[in-house]
Amino acid sequence: MSGFFEKFNSEVVSKIEEMTKPLQSQLGQDMLSLLSAGISVYILWVGYQILAGKRQTPLQDLVWDLSKFAIILTFVSNADGYLTAAMDAIKSMKDGFLGKPVWATLDTMWSTTQLLADKVYAMDQSKYVSVEGGIGSMLVWGGSILIMSVAAVIYML
Repeated sequence: MSGFFEKFNSEVVSKIEEMTKPLQSQLGQDMLSLLSAGISVYILWVGYQILAGKRQTPLQDLVWDLSKFAIILTFVSNADGYLTAAMDAIKSMKDGFLGKPVWATLDTMWSTTQLLADKVYAMDQSKYVSVEGGIGSMLVWGGSILIMSVAAVIYML
């Protein structure tokens, strides 16, 4: 079973990313048009507030808000590859903290779980039916599978 998670990453996760990439691009374009319309309405609203005298520092607030919108639009539209670069940086940080891909770490954990479950099972001193060793072994496997599945789900997000 060694290498299962690396194989899972190369086969399943890469296919999912390949299938969702066009949808992500289309969703980004749809969001871009909605955000552009929303920003236009916001500028009209702020203009009304400025003319009505309801803003204390109108120019500074408008420049600050437009700067925030520009940063958001840069990432949503993936201008100059900023979104791609940010996503790649996050993925490399995930790998960088461990020193190797998380999938290889999960494979190592799988092998270690097999050894630990065998040791726990061998600790049972029963003559006929080793129920306690079997229960202990199942608990080791249950905890390990829970931790590995949570780690895999978190890493895929």
